[in-house]
Amino acid sequence: MFRKMTSHVRAHFVGYLALFVALGGTSYAAVSLPKNSVTSKQVKDGSLLKKDFKNGQLPRGARGPQGPRGLAGVVGQNGLNGLKGADGHVVLTRARGQGAKATSGVTDSDFPMNNATFTQGADQVALFQGQFSWEAQSACSTGYILLPPTLFVSVFADGKLLATGIGSAGTAGTADLSFLNSFLFEPGSATSRTLTVRISDSCADKDVTVDDVKINAIGLN
Repeated sequence: MFRKMTSHVRAHFVGYLALFVALGGTSYAAVSLPKNSVTSKQVKDGSLLKKDFKNGQLPRGARGPQGPRGLAGVVGQNGLNGLKGADGHVVLTRARGQGAKATSGVTDSDFPMNNATFTQGADQVALFQGQFSWEAQSACSTGYILLPPTLFVSVFADGKLLATGIGSAGTAGTADLSFLNSFLFEPGSATSRTLTVRISDSCADKDVTVDDVKINAIGLN
C-alpha cells in the first residue's frame, strides 16, 4: 500500500507542486493585499453595490421624466350657511295723496294722504324723499300777495315742519320737495310717526289744484 502511494506521488509530483503553489498564492493575495492596490481593472463590471460606496462618491443621476398626473381628489362637503345679515334698509311707507284737491287761496288747508302713518324702529334712521304736482292756476283778478302766481306745500312729521315745496302756478308742473332735515334720528324705541301735508297759493281769490303729493320714508338699520 505504501509503495503504491509513493509511486503515485512520484508520478504526479509536478502536478501536486503546481497545485500547492497556486493555492498558496491565492491565499496570500486574499489576506495580504496592500491598501488601494485594487484598481478598476481588477473590478468586474456590475459587481459593486451601492453599499460599497461612501455618501457623495456616486454622482447623482439625471432627473427622470415627470410622472403621470394623479387622479382628482374627492369633492369636499359644502360648508355651513352663514347667519342671515340684518336688512340694510326697508321702505317704511309710501304716502300718497287721496286725490286732487284745490287750495283755499292764501289760507293753508289740509291735503289728505294715504299711508301717512308708519312705525320707525328703535335703531332705524328714517330718510325721506318726495315730490308734488299741480295744474296751472287761472288769472288772479284781485291781485297776488306774491308774484308770480305761486303754490306752497308744507310737510310735517308729528307736527314738526319736515319739508317745503314751491311751484310756479302759472303753468302745470312737478317739483321735488325740499326737506329741511331729510332724516329722523333713531328714536331708541319703536315710534309711530304721522305725516301731514298743507297747501296754499299766493292768489287771494283763485285756487291752484294740487294733483298729488308723494312722500317715501326709508328706514336704515
